[in-house]
Amino acid sequence: MEKENVRVLVPEDKIARVIGKAGNSLKQIREVSGAKVQVPPREEGNTSDGNTRRVELAGFVDEVATSFGLVLSKAFLDEDTCSITLLIPAEKAGIAVGKGGENLRKVRQETRVRVSLERTPVVEGETQLRSITMDGDVSSMGPALRLVLGGQSIPAYHPLLGFQNQALLGGSPGLTQIRPASEDPNEIQLHMTVPDRFAGAILGKGGEKVKQTSSTAGCKVYMTTRERQSERRAVLIGTYEATATAQRLIREQLEEASAAEKQSGGGEDLGEVQVNFLVRREAAGVVIGKQGATMKSIREQCSARISLNRDEVSGYRPCLITGSLQSVLQAEQLIYDLVKTVEVDPASSAGAGYGGYGGGYEDYSNVLGLKRGAEPEEITKMLVPSVCAGAVIGKQGTGLKGIRERCGVQVDVLQVASAPQWPTDRVITLKGHLAARQAAADAVLRSVARVQDSEPACFKVLIPSSQAGSVIGKQGATLRSIREQSGINVQVERDEAMGERLVTASGPLSQVSVAAATILQVLDSNGVLSNQGAPPAWRKDRSYQAPTGAPAGLVPHYAGYTVGQGQSQWY
Repeated sequence: MEKENVRVLVPEDKIARVIGKAGNSLKQIREVSGAKVQVPPREEGNTSDGNTRRVELAGFVDEVATSFGLVLSKAFLDEDTCSITLLIPAEKAGIAVGKGGENLRKVRQETRVRVSLERTPVVEGETQLRSITMDGDVSSMGPALRLVLGGQSIPAYHPLLGFQNQALLGGSPGLTQIRPASEDPNEIQLHMTVPDRFAGAILGKGGEKVKQTSSTAGCKVYMTTRERQSERRAVLIGTYEATATAQRLIREQLEEASAAEKQSGGGEDLGEVQVNFLVRREAAGVVIGKQGATMKSIREQCSARISLNRDEVSGYRPCLITGSLQSVLQAEQLIYDLVKTVEVDPASSAGAGYGGYGGGYEDYSNVLGLKRGAEPEEITKMLVPSVCAGAVIGKQGTGLKGIRERCGVQVDVLQVASAPQWPTDRVITLKGHLAARQAAADAVLRSVARVQDSEPACFKVLIPSSQAGSVIGKQGATLRSIREQSGINVQVERDEAMGERLVTASGPLSQVSVAAATILQVLDSNGVLSNQGAPPAWRKDRSYQAPTGAPAGLVPHYAGYTVGQGQSQWY
């Protein structure tokens, strides 16, 4: 695979953030992305107009895209959007534009980043470069460059089953449905990417094939539920030897399915193997090594692309490994040998939150340097059956108090007389930032579910009639997208009551929670169903902390994304 070279022109007044004290920020970017990143000194022609400094990025597409996103996230730390100029080799211009401008349109549609290519080449010695200007969200720049360079699209974002921040910057997707770490140092957990169209080839009829794979390999093997349009994951838990056997079997099954697809006249190339090795957080330092030396050595020995995510999820640091099956297995062996030498931290094996599906809360008692997000506090009005209101309120109000403290929202249950138009329901109001209200809505749904037990969960939310169009979207596009992401039925009532419309989502609790979070995000963003980035309350302010009223160190936690650990350790 060909390597890329990109030169980024960073404003002079922001370059210090990219370099960091004693070059620490540059080291972090190299460590996380795997790309070669350097800022040449000024005397080597490292200025364009006296107001910018050049940052040079070199590596494979994913590595360059990740490093580019990290550079911008540091340079534009306090800003949501930016405009940046890059220089790419002139021969890459055709790929960037695409036939008839098709690729530029694709970038704009998928990432909402506008890209313009200067016609006149920039000549530096014997090298011809083309200048590109990109305008958009800082968090979308990495994925946008990935597409500009001819890389693959990043799957759509789910509010509860979404990406870790590394994916927003162009790197590996975040993980959900993670099993808590074992106390056995010899046990590892791997998530192997499986194209969604081949999931049946791995599962087999009634799940028989995946059971056979598990039995043959001697480790736990199961498939994640459908979360995104483009991929699913085979989760492997066991010793290195057992999981290696399982990966070989799964790869054979994928290659057979791919060959059959091509014989029928369709399909795309299967591509490289992609595995997330979940590194216990206490062992991450050993894998990285001093100034990234160990990680660099593993990359060189295995000829694999390796990126260790700095954010934790359920006590792990996901390490994305990409390459041929043999190079991936070799990298896993080296990482496994390092990880098992580190004593298991009981805090990791206890499992954080609910291990990955349907939300929960995680105690981040070590969170430092956090500050409150800047978004305005909005109000969400939920309906719950009157017979379930007591479960939400709790004895002497303990239920409401718990939601207030855990989620950092103002929550109240209105008197029946305040909403006579809903005689069989009670209105619950949630006031706070988006992420806090998403967490509170999930908590209310769980309280109701404990009363209703076997009945399907149902999320009911009242919205101003003027916002109904935002949820429905043009020709129903947004509503269809919400249904597809959550996998359940979502309806917007035609009739209004007291200037409000009722939106309902019903089905299994975990899927209703996804729908609820998505609906709240759509309402907060005026109908824009984001496919990049974390929820606004966490995306805009990377140093977000629990809102006022939450206990020290306790912040909402959902599977698939996590609050960063202070500005100094977010990346």
